[in-house]
Amino acid sequence: MLKHIAIFVVLIAFVSSCRTNKNAIPNKLYHYTTVKFNGYFHGNEALKEAYNNIQKNHVDDYTEILPVFKTGTPEIVTAQSALLDRAVKKAAKMRDKHSMVFKIDKEEVEVNKMIDDCSLLMGRAQFYKKDYSAAIQTLKYHLKTYPKNKTYFKAVLYLLRCYYYDKNIVDFEAKKTLIEEDPKFPKSLQSLYNQIRAEFY
Repeated sequence: MLKHIAIFVVLIAFVSSCRTNKNAIPNKLYHYTTVKFNGYFHGNEALKEAYNNIQKNHVDDYTEILPVFKTGTPEIVTAQSALLDRAVKKAAKMRDKHSMVFKIDKEEVEVNKMIDDCSLLMGRAQFYKKDYSAAIQTLKYHLKTYPKNKTYFKAVLYLLRCYYYDKNIVDFEAKKTLIEEDPKFPKSLQSLYNQIRAEFY
């Protein structure tokens, strides 16, 4: 009898922790873990596989200026569309099902620390798919929604790359200026930023 009661209590606790409208440690732990080791993990693995395939199949054209980044021809990218779509869908599903936003000190705060990673994963997958308009929309939403998160500046750099490949030079220059004037821009991303500038010039 006691065994059945214990199982019932555990089930009740598990079900209650599945709710996203309660800012409690069990709830946050459940949704964080589910995103990190399920949806985000599999989406990120799909993106990594697609990226590696794009790199492997890239062939330099020595009659043209060689690119700094190997983003692949449309044909190479099309061959990876299933993997890239998988990454987008996994990221979107995690963001939609496991987001936990609460008002803290009169400010809307996302307490699931993996949701911004999912948002960035979606933008990166759209970028490598060469769907620049969708990627720009995703990344701009990311910057507006997660201005204090660790993924913020990486999203800025992907947005910068989208502007460049989408031939939106005005927004590229404006965003580039903001990066160069921002004292919070991390040194760990300086090398990537320098490569983006080299590609542009």
